[in-house]
Amino acid sequence: MFEWLRDFIVCRGDSPVNDKDAIVKKSRKEADEWAAKRTAYVEMSKVAYRNGEHKKAKKLSKEARKCCKKMEKANWNAAKAILKPQRSKEIGILDLHGLYLEEAKAATDQFLDHWNSIPEKSRSESVQIITGAGKHSRREGYPVIRPEVEKILKERDLEYVMMKGDGAFLVYINSSTRRERNRILSMGQIILHFQQYHCCRFVKVLLHGVFEKCYALVLACTLMCYFVLFRQ
Repeated sequence: MFEWLRDFIVCRGDSPVNDKDAIVKKSRKEADEWAAKRTAYVEMSKVAYRNGEHKKAKKLSKEARKCCKKMEKANWNAAKAILKPQRSKEIGILDLHGLYLEEAKAATDQFLDHWNSIPEKSRSESVQIITGAGKHSRREGYPVIRPEVEKILKERDLEYVMMKGDGAFLVYINSSTRRERNRILSMGQIILHFQQYHCCRFVKVLLHGVFEKCYALVLACTLMCYFVLFRQ
């Protein structure tokens, strides 16, 4: 279903931005129209089925499925217009703005598959995936695409950091880079534990020394009092 994305996400685009926006707007509008027709056919099919007109209901249901396929095709045309000019193969940056959730997930998978297919010595150490912070999401500011992209990165066991106000991911795709980062992290943890251990040990020694000094002082005072009393 998403095989067409492989061609568009890695190719060089030559369409002007205005043409792209026009195609996206036209395709989304067309998809909305097909969605409305699908809903109408579904409702008519339900009514026909309740009235015992099963053949008519089946026919209407079939028309609804046709509308659904045309709606999906129109939406994918919009997604192609968004992805084609990005030159993701060359610059290693994927911008998911303007895509619906399923489109964004498919584009992310194809993008990562492409970069992972390149020999490690020939590819960059990291790539960027721009999701946006979700401020203009349909769910009233709640990010929809970003959590799903992060889920994909975790499933692929890829290291990443958040960028641009949590609106993008910097993804480390080279295993050597990940190993080096893990080695540095491990060394840092060892040093930290070493410092913590010796700090705790120092505190224990210090307290032990103070206790010994205090004990010696108390013992000296007791002996002094004892000798004074006996001399009297």
